Amino acid sequence: MNTIKTTDNTSKEYLNEIINILIQIRKLQSKPHAQLKPIYQFCRIMMLIGTPFLILFLTFGIKDRNTVFMMLSTILAVCLLTIGSALLSMRKLRNHMTINAGESILIIDTDWVESQSSNGQTTRLAWNQIAYIRVFEHSVCFIPRSLTGFLINIDKSYADEIIQAIQAEAPDTNVIR
Repeated sequence: MNTIKTTDNTSKEYLNEIINILIQIRKLQSKPHAQLKPIYQFCRIMMLIGTPFLILFLTFGIKDRNTVFMMLSTILAVCLLTIGSALLSMRKLRNHMTINAGESILIIDTDWVESQSSNGQTTRLAWNQIAYIRVFEHSVCFIPRSLTGFLINIDKSYADEIIQAIQAEAPDTNVIR
């Protein structure tokens, strides 16, 4: 059994990467080498582009009493509200992850991997529940086989220690760099 003490990373890049992984977990389960798309930035750009069009459609719809522009503005308003709520959810999740940051302990055993956070939360995945381990730009993630499993993520600065521990405890586990 290997124990690795870690300090949670609260950088914006790390937290955005974890949120992108959580949002795109199904894609990562089916395509392990897939590139992550920056969802947070995409949503922000869509809000910035969509808002002037909404104002434009509303202006033409009200000024000319044109139902086509009113319907377009209604559809665009619903889309922007959906994107806005997704942005708020991502920001809330990032704030929650920042508030709960602290020291964690990663335990790698021959049967399972466990992450114990300083606030008492424990997440355990058996090796048969882990599809693979992937090293991203800012993090190392234990990707579960199914959506019922939890995602265990650690800062990339601990990648070498984690990979050495995995090779000692579960050498046939797939690690993707």
